Amino acid sequence: MPCLAALLSSLDEAPRVVLHTAARSDELTVAAALAGVTATVGKGERRLALLDTIRAAGEPGARHERLDPFARGRVLAHLEPPDRAIAAMQLVDTPVTGIAEALRMAPSEVGRRIEAVLQRLIPRPPAWPRAGPPPGTVAT
Repeated sequence: MPCLAALLSSLDEAPRVVLHTAARSDELTVAAALAGVTATVGKGERRLALLDTIRAAGEPGARHERLDPFARGRVLAHLEPPDRAIAAMQLVDTPVTGIAEALRMAPSEVGRRIEAVLQRLIPRPPAWPRAGPPPGTVAT
């Protein structure tokens, strides 16, 4: 979902995106914020939390809720130093061109590195079982 949000946030008239997830974690919340998600709400939260979050996301100037600074720091600490700086600037809404200028990189390189950070932070679903006979059986 955060990668789709990144694509949507690049549109001229980007929609607001609310991530409703069963697997809420600090890593996913940081990845979602980096990708342009307006808000994240866990499926285990009270029922009205989703409605409240959607309403808040629709308000002018709505931004992703900010993580506890210690949680954000813990997540960013696992990134390489250049990626950590890029992610930190992106989380405070620094435009890609501003990040590129500050770090003396091409904007395309900043975009590539943000994508790599998203790939690292987003949990991968378990692999689907392969088609065919179960392991340990002989096909006849």
